[in-house]
Amino acid sequence: MKPVMMGFEVHIGVGEQNANFSVSIPEGKWLRITHVSGWLFVNHPQPPLVVMVSVLTAAFQVDAGTISGASYFAPTVLSDGSLAIGQSTNILTMGDFVGLNVQKNSGAGTIDGLINIIGELLDPLE
Repeated sequence: MKPVMMGFEVHIGVGEQNANFSVSIPEGKWLRITHVSGWLFVNHPQPPLVVMVSVLTAAFQVDAGTISGASYFAPTVLSDGSLAIGQSTNILTMGDFVGLNVQKNSGAGTIDGLINIIGELLDPLE
């Protein structure tokens, strides 16, 4: 087991609705995601703005083979209007990749921030 952290700088500009990131997992390794956390600063002229954060992983579907699976993390709105995410989790991916998607429901306004994914890199043969 080897502790790992992936940090993603998020920027979604005016006219955009998504920020997508992907990190490859070394061949033959698995990743257990144990924590997702971060801050997002929202500059939006007309609330409400809906923001979704999801982590995408390779998952095995019994009747279809390897597919992508998504886990969603709900941000908490703070008194200054920024969003905080901090959640312990236990997501095991069989390899290939880990993705992060931050999405807003409108092209108006901007979102800037940092999301961290923390976990353990595992050798399935150990």
